[in-house]
Amino acid sequence: ERIKKFQYEGVVNEDEALFGSLRALRDHGVMMLTGVPSAPEDTMRIAGRYGPIRETSYGKVFDMISKPEARVAGETARAQIPHTDEPFRYSPPGFIFFHAIKIGANMGGTSLMVDGFNIAQQMRDRTPDLFQLLTRHGVTFNREHAGEVFFSVEAHVISLDAKGAVTGIRFNDRCLAPQEAPKGKIDDLIEALAEFTRLVCAPENQFQHQIQPGEVLVFDNQRVLHGRSAFDPTKAVRHLRSCNLDRDAVHSAFRTLARRFAPDEAETVLYQGAIL
Repeated sequence: ERIKKFQYEGVVNEDEALFGSLRALRDHGVMMLTGVPSAPEDTMRIAGRYGPIRETSYGKVFDMISKPEARVAGETARAQIPHTDEPFRYSPPGFIFFHAIKIGANMGGTSLMVDGFNIAQQMRDRTPDLFQLLTRHGVTFNREHAGEVFFSVEAHVISLDAKGAVTGIRFNDRCLAPQEAPKGKIDDLIEALAEFTRLVCAPENQFQHQIQPGEVLVFDNQRVLHGRSAFDPTKAVRHLRSCNLDRDAVHSAFRTLARRFAPDEAETVLYQGAIL
């Protein structure tokens, strides 16, 4: 009930409704759009209200349907640990739109959402040494499709600003490469990654939602980790469309509309996400 919901027609046609949804993304990192039609152009129409759609190696819009010859996890029926998408890029996607097209009843595939800022705070409070490791020691992520792409980056799992506040999260267990650290530190680094994973998987840290056709789940990919439970693809088709936007474009839209609807908020410094 705490997730803010906004009607498709309002957001498409009214700038004030659009600003309300952008404010929810700023404050909570996640919100939901309802009443969204299922045509391909509607995915791009609603996402385009927030900024230019970012084209990746999977195109502008990616159809997630389970298939035997899956190239990525989104095309499987397996459970997925909550993660951020594409941490292997120098600049990961800023915001992600999941548009539900077809979801079979009682087939599984429940969406799992975790506030990465909350996970970081728990580590800072309970295991400060491990927290410091994930803010100061580079972790390597990569993704390779043989003969097509090979992405690799070394970056912090938890990014901080100049004042020490958390500004972004970068984590995906499926993209972790072999890690390097000075002798005597590698065990601590692996333990830090394991503790982060344990907290992400803890049910009390997860928001669960069975997304329905006509809903679009929108979230900050550098704050909110997303995953899902396994599902049975033999019962029904589970079809989601996904597209990405850069965070500077979304934040620009927020500031521009704030000039009109909340001038006092237009100059707010917004958290800048995961940095190297």
